Amino acid sequence: MRGLKPSQRPILIRELISSALHGNDFTDAFSIGSLFAIRSIRCLFTGFPDAFEAELNLLADTTLDVPHASSLMAVVLNGTGLDKQVLETIISRSLAQDDALREHLLGEVKLLQEHSDSGTDFQPDDESPEDETHRKNRFERDTYSEPTSGHAYAY
Repeated sequence: MRGLKPSQRPILIRELISSALHGNDFTDAFSIGSLFAIRSIRCLFTGFPDAFEAELNLLADTTLDVPHASSLMAVVLNGTGLDKQVLETIISRSLAQDDALREHLLGEVKLLQEHSDSGTDFQPDDESPEDETHRKNRFERDTYSEPTSGHAYAY
C-alpha cells in the first residue's frame, strides 16, 4: 500500500468497501473492517474517514442490488475501530437527515458496537440462523444417495 500514490489510496479504500458490499458476505465485510482497524494502514491514508463517503452516497442504490448492503456497511464501519462520534459524523455527512437508511445504518453500527463491547456474537437482523448455516456450508459438496453418472466426469 505504501507503493500507491497518495491520490490512489482513497480509490483502494472505495474498491475494498465496494467489494465487501457487492460480495454480500459478512465475513468479507468483517475482514475489510479489520484491515482498516490496523493503525499503520489508517495512517497511510490522509482523510481516511472521507474515503467512506463515496460508498455511503451510493448505499441506497447498492441496497437495490444487495439487500444486506447496509448491514455489511455497518460491519465494515464498526470493524475500523474508529470512534463512535467519527462514525456518526461520516454517516451523517453522507446520508440525508430524514433518510430512513441513515437511521437504520446508525442503529446497526450502534448495535454492533454494543455487541463488540459486551463480547457477545452478533447475528445480523436480516440473517436467520438457517442463512448463516447455508452461508457456511455453501462450498461443501452435496451428498446424494444415487451414484453419480460417468458423464459428470467427462470434462
